[in-house]
Amino acid sequence: MYAIMDESGRQFRVQPGDVLAVNRMSGNPGETVMLEDRVLMVRTDDGVTLGAPIVEGAKVELEILEHYRGKKVIAFKMKRRKRCRRKKGHRQELTRVSVKGITVGAECFSAPEAVEPEAVEPEAVEPEAVEPEAVEPEAVEETPAVEEAVAAEEAAVVEDAVTEEPAAEVEETPAAEATEAEPEASEEAPAEDDDEKPAAE
Repeated sequence: MYAIMDESGRQFRVQPGDVLAVNRMSGNPGETVMLEDRVLMVRTDDGVTLGAPIVEGAKVELEILEHYRGKKVIAFKMKRRKRCRRKKGHRQELTRVSVKGITVGAECFSAPEAVEPEAVEPEAVEPEAVEPEAVEPEAVEETPAVEEAVAAEEAAVVEDAVTEEPAAEVEETPAAEATEAEPEASEEAPAEDDDEKPAAE
């Protein structure tokens, strides 16, 4: 259910348990204020009751929570080419109230009482042993520049190995041995002729 009430020239739609801000009311925080002859309409399960202009026997019970000031509003006025400027600030005095209940004739609709939750002690939870995961090394992709550098190093190593090897000895063939033996035979032949001549004399 809900009701529409008038407060300081403003109309509010209120339900039991609502919290709203109205213009400054007389009273201290914690006090209860009963608004009579201010209810314009009431809606219940039985239907809607309209006032003419108020609903007879309807009341709204409010509890003052706090007094405070609203946000600052700047009022600036000027007249162009007249060197006229005027600036003012304003903060409205407000009161925050809570709707405790609405009474319509013999019926009273009140806000449900807030139930405080029971304090529950948190249970101690033992931390689970977590085994460290084996991290595999990431494969490094070789770029073309790296591949060229590796190939150049391998080629240099091969060249160094070739230069260090001793020159292979040339094997002598049988034909070369025969050519070397013929001059030796020609040189020995004249010596034999010299020996034979004295014998003929």
